[in-house]
Amino acid sequence: MLVGFFNRFRELPHSNRAVDHIVDDLRHALGTQRGYGSPIRNLGLSGSDPQDSAARAAERVLNDVLMNVLYFVPALKEPSLRTLERTADLVIPIELMGTVEGFEKPLRFLLSYHQVPGAIFVEVWREE
Repeated sequence: MLVGFFNRFRELPHSNRAVDHIVDDLRHALGTQRGYGSPIRNLGLSGSDPQDSAARAAERVLNDVLMNVLYFVPALKEPSLRTLERTADLVIPIELMGTVEGFEKPLRFLLSYHQVPGAIFVEVWREE
């Protein structure tokens, strides 16, 4: 859905593989703070609340990720999320699984939610 819009801002070309577009769309959708400069309604992560507990903050982030994937990354079907153990530097690894047309097995994306800046980075993907 966002591929056509975001591709015009790419600095480096990539192949036309569907998974490359999914990674780009994940980076754009999850690397955006909702309400900061984007004309696209509900794009990105909602702002953090300093009053949130760690569990509530993680729940909010997971909800934001899932809603963004469902709405802005429709090529990734049947998405599911699972948090992994938080690191010492306050990074919450998130495993995103989903199916993509043309792949026999689900794809696995590792997202890193950095709590201090409130940012998510798409680290890796692979076919399971």
